[in-house]
Amino acid sequence: MRKYFALLFFIFILGCTPASDSTNQTSSAAPAPTVASTISPILTPTFTSTPQPPLKEHEWTPETVLLRLDFTRGNAEGILIPPAPPHFILYADGNLFLKYPLIGGKPYGDQQILSKKLERGEVCRILNTLDQTGFLDYNPIDYEFMGGKPNVSGASGAYIQVDAWKSHKKTYAELPLYILEELTGEIASSLAKDGRDVNNRDGFPEISSALRNAYYLFVDYPVDGFEVYQPEKLAVWIRPLEPNEFAEEWHLAALSPTDMLSRIDFGDASFDERYLTLSGTQAIALYKFLDESFSTKYYVETDKRGEKRYYAFHARPLLPYEQPGTYDTEIPVPVSADANPKLKCSPSDDVMPIPNPNLIYNLPVP
Repeated sequence: MRKYFALLFFIFILGCTPASDSTNQTSSAAPAPTVASTISPILTPTFTSTPQPPLKEHEWTPETVLLRLDFTRGNAEGILIPPAPPHFILYADGNLFLKYPLIGGKPYGDQQILSKKLERGEVCRILNTLDQTGFLDYNPIDYEFMGGKPNVSGASGAYIQVDAWKSHKKTYAELPLYILEELTGEIASSLAKDGRDVNNRDGFPEISSALRNAYYLFVDYPVDGFEVYQPEKLAVWIRPLEPNEFAEEWHLAALSPTDMLSRIDFGDASFDERYLTLSGTQAIALYKFLDESFSTKYYVETDKRGEKRYYAFHARPLLPYEQPGTYDTEIPVPVSADANPKLKCSPSDDVMPIPNPNLIYNLPVP
């Protein structure tokens, strides 16, 4: 059961950035401006068993967000767990953002947001791929748990949003956990050791190849040519702490955690729900201080009189239009007189292969 609960923890951290002991928060050197892919060679896509109709030309007026994958928080508790940014989000203007473990850092600690501007053909190649895997025709009600309910509940889910010539919006409960189970067999093995009969797969979901391949495409999207995102704004969450022996000394003179905390209007809300937005030189200085990465850390600030104040601190880039909520984040449609221009995709834009699920799934289980 130890490995089983480790798997649950692993799925949980996919969905949010948990509070972490500062002993595991040693920052690496500042990342290089461009990121090279660490994904193993991409495999030929595994399309649906039933061949899809040939690609056709499509033209439509897209919404602000074309594609998005979020990991929901699940039943999580922690000292400070702000809403996480999407794991994958592609805007209609071609700007693609990925949440990614810090290059050269610890896999369960700091994360970064990587960005790349895609050309129209690259955008269409992704959408064509979702078409040919069958995902644009996938019916979410087909995602059912055999026997009526899952073996495990409360783990992180996956919210998938598509706005192509066909639309799709659905949260798939526990999907990351059970896709990982397909690759490792850890859940079934643990349940069997506890005397559970798992041969009939009761409590496991029906995961079609269309859903599976779409998930792989979002989770393991190749990062060649991406750069570390340089945001216009940072969001900052702060919570006072009792004295903590693992807290790092705060040494950014330009900004004070005590001052930042005083600038947040909490009202009746919790510390996880209210944040401070920084821009300009303050955002640049803090982003550099944090090695252009983010996670929840513990800091101690010593004032001129030698008094110490301890804080749980979390700051991360805000995406275009992003408004963090209580548990998740929203990307509202911007108020603009100019609608998104029409987007046209054709068969000549081709398809891309589905990544081999290596980046996330082959990380060691803690």
